[in-house]
Amino acid sequence: MQLFGHSAPRERTEPPETNQPDSSVVAEPFSRTSVPTQSGALLSRGVSIKGSVKFLNELLVDGEVEGTIESPGTLTIGGHACIRGEIRTKSVEVQGTVEGNIFATERCELHAGCTLRGDIEALRLVVNENVTFVGSARVGMGCSLASETLISLTAESQKETSERKPNPALMRPVQPDDELAAIVGSQPLPRSELTKKLWNYIRGHGCQDKEKRNMINADDLLRPVFNGQSQVSMFEMTKLVSKHLR
Repeated sequence: MQLFGHSAPRERTEPPETNQPDSSVVAEPFSRTSVPTQSGALLSRGVSIKGSVKFLNELLVDGEVEGTIESPGTLTIGGHACIRGEIRTKSVEVQGTVEGNIFATERCELHAGCTLRGDIEALRLVVNENVTFVGSARVGMGCSLASETLISLTAESQKETSERKPNPALMRPVQPDDELAAIVGSQPLPRSELTKKLWNYIRGHGCQDKEKRNMINADDLLRPVFNGQSQVSMFEMTKLVSKHLR
């Protein structure tokens, strides 16, 4: 007697093949032509961007950027970063590699172990030990540091630099003419003191442009010093002020 009914074995059904990508596979970073970022943003290691990067307040770059970086804020270039292009920010700290010019309206710092191949224009420049720098630098007003060959700063050379006496040419009093005297006074004074008084006037009277921080807007007293121009860059101002010294 047959106790159980017999049925034909079912064929195993395989899931249909599809061309859908595996969700566990992550696509590699891709390039973009323009990347605006928020404050406190991060471009991490492994990210590669071709094009312009713009941000507002703070940005840390630890990847690769081929293009310009512009901001009124603070930029930090991490130790793994490689930047090929021009940088224009309020302040910048370089820990990685930069191949391009840097324009900082306030401060630029080169950290130990970093490499910069390009020129610097900044109101203040800080160079730490073991920095590789190929280029020239224009710092503050009327001060310049130029290099046509590879510069490698070591702790020893830093110590020697710190022990050097101030440049007598910078300490020698200069005489402002009548137009410049209306801002800094008529008494002879060293260039460093003249620069300090001039910037105190600019900041005290709100003459630094609020959007383009590297630009100075002339008021009634500054306009004659600026040769009649209503706005000049802070680097153009250096040349113009020098013409009013005796």
